[in-house]
Amino acid sequence: MEPLIPDSTTDARMERLEQFLERYLGPRRPDFGASEDQEGSIEMPAPLQRFFRFAGRWPGHNPRTPHANRFCMQDTLCSIRKNGHAPALQLMDSRLVFVWKNQGVWVAATERSGDDPPVWITEKCSHREHEQVWRQLEKPLSHFLVSFVLQAVMFGSEILAVAPGALAKFEDAGLPVEPVWIRGEYAWDIDRPSYFLIDERFLIRRAPEEADGDDWYGSRDGTGAALLASLGLPTEIG
Repeated sequence: MEPLIPDSTTDARMERLEQFLERYLGPRRPDFGASEDQEGSIEMPAPLQRFFRFAGRWPGHNPRTPHANRFCMQDTLCSIRKNGHAPALQLMDSRLVFVWKNQGVWVAATERSGDDPPVWITEKCSHREHEQVWRQLEKPLSHFLVSFVLQAVMFGSEILAVAPGALAKFEDAGLPVEPVWIRGEYAWDIDRPSYFLIDERFLIRRAPEEADGDDWYGSRDGTGAALLASLGLPTEIG
């Protein structure tokens, strides 16, 4: 079965990512995207501009949290202008920083313009560091955005848990399983995670060579709790 988001072209990645967000999170509203004034306030490459236009203000499941958008869980998508806990897009060594790892462990940066430029990572992003050391990733910006957004959506789920062999338990129960994104590159190349959509309700992240090979999974709302319990799967992080 072909993945819902193909790793083929820039347009295919971005278009199918948008379709997946509406399928999994629900219909997009116009106010979920950045305004024209916000977009025009800073130069950015085409895939990042497209994503902000589509989902730059997409709210999380709990609107009372201080997050700027749904994509500020675990790692943080910068906002066009500083908003809550999300730092604003900023330049570092003439590169545009657009994602911060939680606790500032690393930042991801790209070029200030372009159709689909590269992504660089630096772990030396503290203000105490006088010189950054950048590492260029293999895949372009649109690929990184898909990997980042799927992780953020999963970690921002109303139900979030981790368990060994979770994907196999879903499959053994006869639930429909669709591949979403296969072996997507992210900040580290220890193991490239794959994502699967289970029964239209669960998003599962599989990276068998990472840590203990446990499967992370999230449910977009609380209705999945009973099914998880029936499969012997936890409904929260233990």
